[in-house]
Amino acid sequence: TMISEDHLDRYPSMEAYIEAKCHIARFQAPGDWFVVNREEPRAWSCRRAGAGTVVPFGPDTGDSSGAFLVNDRLVWRFAGQEHEICRRDELPLPGDHVVPNALAAIAAACLRGAGPEHAREGLLRAQPVPHRLEHVATVSGVDFVNDSAATAPAAVLAALATYRQRPVVLIAGGADKGVDLRSLAQEIAAQARAVVLLAGTATPAFHDALRAAGASVYGPCGSMDEAVEIAARLACPGDVVLLSPGCASFGLFRDEFHRGESFREAVRRLATAATTGKET
Repeated sequence: TMISEDHLDRYPSMEAYIEAKCHIARFQAPGDWFVVNREEPRAWSCRRAGAGTVVPFGPDTGDSSGAFLVNDRLVWRFAGQEHEICRRDELPLPGDHVVPNALAAIAAACLRGAGPEHAREGLLRAQPVPHRLEHVATVSGVDFVNDSAATAPAAVLAALATYRQRPVVLIAGGADKGVDLRSLAQEIAAQARAVVLLAGTATPAFHDALRAAGASVYGPCGSMDEAVEIAARLACPGDVVLLSPGCASFGLFRDEFHRGESFREAVRRLATAATTGKET
């Protein structure tokens, strides 16, 4: 659906990373389908990588084939027919980024033989998966959300946009992936009430960038328990405490899933303590 800065600790340049992504389609043959986000320039630049037929998705451009957002309708257009799959407000998952994901899923499913009604049923039954904007608990009026799979800046921006109508205390930071975090720091400073940083190789430079952008920064924290405790103290009823690190997990955690599980456990301990305190 998109190609954003990521894994630049493993590739010599962004151009090399894009080139590697093109391998997704490079070995396609005539008769294959390549479903590509027309709105995302880096992804769209890969459309001629192989011999497959390009099927675009995104905002409606009048193409005769593809999955498109037409006003607030998600439609599938193919073989001279157009089918409305659902409306934007029917999608059960939160966030604007869900729309291109849903359009890509519609195209892939219908090209593989699913009927429009089956594509609709699948989308409307979709549930959040662990570590991706996963609501863990509400404690003292504060929602705690696990987005540990957000290991790149673009994913953090999508998470912040999902909660743009609510104050956010962000838990971020971690291991370096070779990505310049200064632009992300500016967006965080503009949108988050406060930032609690986890220790890691990317965190010192991230801390400085956040400070320079005017963010309220706490940490670095040597454990998830410490980060959650600080975030909980900073949050007010109605706020969101959002774990969306924008960095890899290595150092404090085995992987991003261990990091998300540690967040869940810390929030549950916090919830238990809050309940016990009320009872006493």
